[in-house]
Amino acid sequence: MILLYSMGRGMGHQCDCRAGDTAGFSSGESCERPTSPKQNSCGRLPESRSWGLEVRKIAIHRGVRAVMCVATVGAIVAAGAPAVVTTAEAGTTTYSLNTVRTPDGQTLRGRWNPCQSRILYRVNATLSSTTAAGRRAAVADVRTALARLSAVTGMTFVYGGGTTKIPTGSSWSSRQTNAEIVVAWVNQRRSSTRSTLLGRDAHGRYVAGSGGYAFKSWSTGGPWTGAIGRSFVVLNAANNSVFRAGFGNGLRRGNLVEHELGHAVGLNHVVTSSQIMYPVISRRTSSGYRTGDRAGLARVGRPA
Repeated sequence: MILLYSMGRGMGHQCDCRAGDTAGFSSGESCERPTSPKQNSCGRLPESRSWGLEVRKIAIHRGVRAVMCVATVGAIVAAGAPAVVTTAEAGTTTYSLNTVRTPDGQTLRGRWNPCQSRILYRVNATLSSTTAAGRRAAVADVRTALARLSAVTGMTFVYGGGTTKIPTGSSWSSRQTNAEIVVAWVNQRRSSTRSTLLGRDAHGRYVAGSGGYAFKSWSTGGPWTGAIGRSFVVLNAANNSVFRAGFGNGLRRGNLVEHELGHAVGLNHVVTSSQIMYPVISRRTSSGYRTGDRAGLARVGRPA
């Protein structure tokens, strides 16, 4: 059973995986027995290719129960941009973490395996610009944003090249077999380039971007554990002219990408407008991750 949740309203998102629900994963995950009671420890989440890209068939071992929650955890809007208005309520601190409730009642942090040595990502920049130079610049901005995210979290993100894939539909994560994270620009006016994962505002208009993840929980008879294994970022090509290329204060593409990547690794929106995870990007937005953002990213990152 795949559960799709939206963070369009309300913060402190919790994905509730119900007892008895099971799921197979077309990317082919094998689940190994956890050896430590702490989700933060490497013993608890051994790098077992449980979300690896190598296996291509369903491989849920005998005696292992697994469920998967798919969460669209946030959408960003641009202040003053055409056809986008914020609808999200923000959190109450300078950072806010996603959580997942397991079938045995535990509340786990929505995060990647802290022991994972690398996370592969690909970029679909086809709709990021009308020129080849512009598309190369868009890819460069995504790569810089992930390098900045790596510096804060301690996680290693590896660029796997381009892709034509667009994350969409309730089963997007099971179809995302050539990368663990896909960043894609979308055009909602065409069915072939549309994503159902791009959020809408209260008036039904598409926002500037959305980010989210798929979290798998499993048990071998003891306490349940889990980790994020797939994430997406979809960016609205209709807003290409709103966000200037590169990084810096204000309506910059780098700020948009960094915000959505924050959702992809487990952060929620916040009420503090000085943070990049504030749900509106405006001319007053400061460049990059701020103190609160960094504190939250440290809690979901590798050193946590």
